[in-house]
Amino acid sequence: EEAHARDRENYLKNKEACLASAKRWNANNPRKLAEYARRRKSRKLNAPGDCTADLMLARASMWGFRCAYCGGHWDDDDHVIPLSRGGSNFPSNMRPACESCNASKHNKPLGVWLKQKGLTPVLIVRPLP
Repeated sequence: EEAHARDRENYLKNKEACLASAKRWNANNPRKLAEYARRRKSRKLNAPGDCTADLMLARASMWGFRCAYCGGHWDDDDHVIPLSRGGSNFPSNMRPACESCNASKHNKPLGVWLKQKGLTPVLIVRPLP
């Protein structure tokens, strides 16, 4: 309680400096920021599993740090089975994805989304060379 009150008081006294510091940290740590967001969402939905930034880097390396779906630039981390549909936050449910693929997939099941895109699941399951 006391530490929280001190931190809050410090924040209120130095609000602009604190916000600038947070903005710098966010800009310098995009993967950690994504990890925190993913953890926050998975906790809210009581999703099992935990995929840290290091584990996601390992998953992305399997696809050559490219989108697992189209081979584009890796921007986002996709849940193959969306959290909103009961998916987990285990690394086995995670794929690197470009912003476009992740946004268009949204919370659709992978098979449905692949059919909409005209893609074959067999091509997606295997990592790119």
